[in-house]
Amino acid sequence: MIVCHTVIKLIYRSCLKSAKAMAGEQMKYPYSLSAKIRRFPFHHFFFVSKCGWVFRYWAISTLICIPIFYKFQKASHSPGNVEQWKKIHEKQFSGEMHH
Repeated sequence: MIVCHTVIKLIYRSCLKSAKAMAGEQMKYPYSLSAKIRRFPFHHFFFVSKCGWVFRYWAISTLICIPIFYKFQKASHSPGNVEQWKKIHEKQFSGEMHH
């Protein structure tokens, strides 16, 4: 939990530094998606808000689940699995298997 909190703070600070490094005037309304993301109050939602734990754990669970889902995707689309399901579907739709 402490490590995650530290990582989020570092990301937040780096975003602030990049925002300060920009030249020119700040837009009155952020039209582009990147401007909207940059202006979003991440600090409030992650650290100040009473519901901050929801956003923190959502971010953590997303980072944990992405590699797991990637492995499932690779396993389900492997050539051996595709061949196996092709045989199963041929058997199902040939009339050999009855419902």
